[in-house]
Amino acid sequence: CYDFIVVYSSDQLGPDQLPLLEDIIEREIAERQSHQRGYQTFAEEEAVESTAENEIEQSGGAIAVIDASDVGFVTVSDLCVKNYDYSKQKFRIYPQTMLTVAIFYSLPVIQLVLQYQLTIDQSGNEDMCYFNFLCIRQFAMLTAFNSVFSNIGYCALGLLFLIIVYRRHPDINPHSAGSFSFLAAIIFITVIGVYYDEQWFWIAYATIHILTCLAFTGKIYYMGRLKVTFRVHIHLYRLVKENGIFSRPRYLNRMAILIPTNCLNIAFALYGAIIQPESFPNHLLFVFLGNLAIYLLYYILMKIIHREVFTRFSILFLLSATLSWSSSLYFFYQQVKSYEVQPAISRMRNRPCIILNTYDVHDIWHILSSFSLFFSFLTLLTLDDGIRKRKRKDLAAF
Repeated sequence: CYDFIVVYSSDQLGPDQLPLLEDIIEREIAERQSHQRGYQTFAEEEAVESTAENEIEQSGGAIAVIDASDVGFVTVSDLCVKNYDYSKQKFRIYPQTMLTVAIFYSLPVIQLVLQYQLTIDQSGNEDMCYFNFLCIRQFAMLTAFNSVFSNIGYCALGLLFLIIVYRRHPDINPHSAGSFSFLAAIIFITVIGVYYDEQWFWIAYATIHILTCLAFTGKIYYMGRLKVTFRVHIHLYRLVKENGIFSRPRYLNRMAILIPTNCLNIAFALYGAIIQPESFPNHLLFVFLGNLAIYLLYYILMKIIHREVFTRFSILFLLSATLSWSSSLYFFYQQVKSYEVQPAISRMRNRPCIILNTYDVHDIWHILSSFSLFFSFLTLLTLDDGIRKRKRKDLAAF
């Protein structure tokens, strides 16, 4: 399978040199295999993905119902049904895509800050920006350098978490397209909410929120086996017709989490449409935090029910995340400025620095929330470390 083979004369080698020869040959074989894998084209990856998608489209219904195994519940091994050729593909463009997205979102922010800073320096009109003038520390050309530097934790701890994940799972196969598309949609909706904070927007957002929750409910309840197509309503009708609308749920554990989660999200949507909070980004932030908290609580309860072991690190990270979130949310509500009013009126909410004569309460929110996110992600990363030695057929899927 190789273009050429290097032949060594064994008469010229001593017995002590044979292990060295074996190492050289193994190294050459490994280099050639790696060289051949480097020529694998993205077209081949797309062909495998297209084949997997065609198999899904040509399959019977829109829902594949998984029966419980002999142990009485659906196991992790029951979900391992994806084609091997499709699963082994490595999306090598993920790091480049992630870097491109980071640059794409950071450049406008940097440009906006520098442009406003230059305008303030030239005109002297400090009412253009919402500073906390009682706690402002200038460095270089930035008037409020302390407010900028307090955000460094998001970048530093985020990069550290990426390094930790890569060291633990160097063979991870991320699906970037769906994640980036979802984040782009959230950012787009947030921008609209900031500029068009009116009744029609809140009603449209509440409708989209509820419909999205229903779609995710089907995906979660059937463990990702629900194929959302244009004929999904027909298959759902057949499913209800065969089993009845008041039939016993097949997956009780997931039903137990989906009912309160949907109630919570419907309450969030109706609250936004009726009350119309002052800040739409803050409202969206609490929607995501609420969903994260209720799902994490459900996951921990299910692990306790199935008697899965927690490691010391996962418990430590969970307690640290809970403590840091409680502290950071306290400072989040201590406002020192408001973007909903004019800058001159916003000055009335300014407060002096409280830490190192440099950081105000909003800067402390930045610092604490960055650690809160970091500990939360570490909790999710290490939550299943206690079951690493158990077989997949013995693990419940929930």
